[in-house]
Amino acid sequence: MNTAANYKFSNYSRGGFTLIEALTALVIVGFICGTVLVVINDSVDSIADQSSRLEAIEVARENMEAMTSQSVLQESVETGMSDIYPDIEWTKSVEVVEFPGGSRMWMKAVSSANFYNSANELEEVKFENWLAPLTEQQQKLVLKDRQSEQQYLSELEAEQAAEEEELMEDEQEQTEKQDGQQPDTNVKSPSDIVIPNKVTGGEK
Repeated sequence: MNTAANYKFSNYSRGGFTLIEALTALVIVGFICGTVLVVINDSVDSIADQSSRLEAIEVARENMEAMTSQSVLQESVETGMSDIYPDIEWTKSVEVVEFPGGSRMWMKAVSSANFYNSANELEEVKFENWLAPLTEQQQKLVLKDRQSEQQYLSELEAEQAAEEEELMEDEQEQTEKQDGQQPDTNVKSPSDIVIPNKVTGGEK
């Protein structure tokens, strides 16, 4: 009798998983799958960002090589979109700046390329190259041009300020004229004036 009871208990203990065990196993499997998907997604985004960064480096380097290969350089700024990589926007410029730690001016080439990463954030790749120093005569010409440009901008700002002042004066005059032509609503018309009755001095 005891042998049969032990057999039935032993056979029952070898049964399938309980509901709690099955749910626990599903939660663990889901957590593992979710973690794996997140890692895969991050890896794909990282590969895409790295590919876009390499494309931007290629575009910026090509523009820099094109500028340094020119025999004659002058101050300029150009922007555009890459023909090979439509998502890459580039900017190249040649400018005259003072060399760090010195008083001489140099021609400096700057080439940059921008792109949006997987997080929709703008990233920039930039190359700079000091091309050649300017002679004293060239420095004088550059400074003279900059002074003329600054003077022109100052005169233009003064003209704009004068025009704005004239417009404000004209608007003020028109407002005053409109206020002068507007009828006074406080003046009563003859029909609105009440004449009091004449008071007599006694009864007849």
